[in-house]
Amino acid sequence: VWVDPCGFDGPANFEVAKWAFSHGAPSFRRSRLGKKVEADWGTYASVSPIPWTLKALGLSTKPEAALAWLSGEQAEKSAIHVRLVVSGSASEAVIDGFCRAQAVPPYEVLVFCSYVDKWRSRWKAFPRIHITNDTDEVKEFFRFRVYDATADKALTPQERVMPRKGRDLFLLLEVRRRRH
Repeated sequence: VWVDPCGFDGPANFEVAKWAFSHGAPSFRRSRLGKKVEADWGTYASVSPIPWTLKALGLSTKPEAALAWLSGEQAEKSAIHVRLVVSGSASEAVIDGFCRAQAVPPYEVLVFCSYVDKWRSRWKAFPRIHITNDTDEVKEFFRFRVYDATADKALTPQERVMPRKGRDLFLLLEVRRRRH
């Protein structure tokens, strides 16, 4: 989710938002209506999401709207990893509102602003909050990541498939099989 009260039609924000959408491919899937799948717990429609893509990308100019959307997403799927990009001016409202939620999922925040020193001093006690004014860092932040609970951080697919323990070997083999 990216929250900036100034909007996304300015040159820097527009280019980064366009890049995030085209490289993250949020919620792209292989099937429009899905295929009916029977499971032991019931029937569901599988839309065959494309692997290694973002599951959602939200752009908002209002902190309240972004928080309401996040709350709805979390109510629908409690096992999510949230990555927030916020402007400095919206950072307090968004981060405070997000952290007031009953159950805060794993998260990372990037404050994208001009006043790096001001916001770095404000958020220095929070290791999950990073501050930048570099559009390349924002683009890198929007790259698809897999949350690794054992490391308690988001990893790139390349980092994630490097086996560290026996249980990770299955994922490595599964990824290699899909590539061939």
